[in-house]
Amino acid sequence: MHNVEGAEGRSPRTRCPIRSLAPLLLVMLATPAAAQSPPATDRGGVTVAAGVRAALDSFIVDFNNLDSARFTARWAEGASAVLPFPDTPHRLDGRDAVLARFMSYFAQMRRERSGPPFLFMVLHHVRIDTLGDDAALVAYEFSAAERVHRRSLVMVRDDAGAWKVLQMHGSSGMP
Repeated sequence: MHNVEGAEGRSPRTRCPIRSLAPLLLVMLATPAAAQSPPATDRGGVTVAAGVRAALDSFIVDFNNLDSARFTARWAEGASAVLPFPDTPHRLDGRDAVLARFMSYFAQMRRERSGPPFLFMVLHHVRIDTLGDDAALVAYEFSAAERVHRRSLVMVRDDAGAWKVLQMHGSSGMP
């Protein structure tokens, strides 16, 4: 509270700054709710985040099943990846390079395991941050072989409206 000199020689009065700010505060509190636009939607009417999540879930199913054709179709042109494999110490640039490394891994898993599914990735702590209508940053974790695996994906929507992986970064560590 502070003192304000009264008009026309009246004695000073005490004025509450909150009271004078009340109308402004009400407008500020009401404005975000009224000004928010609805979430961006895919061509099918679902939100961008829901479309990305559906694409992510399909990507993981195809990965668990080692479905080479469907897995390959989920990658964007110009893709790159940083993978947590000892024999892949550098970023892989280009869709063909990324997929060649995954196909080698798929062949190894098919020799060692029966399936499908060959893998059993169950995602935890999924976070999807939409970056406009045609891109999203996705982060998730899964556990396997007594380790926690973390992945970050940049997903983009292609001209046909399908969500594709443009970039993957993977790391693994102890829980």
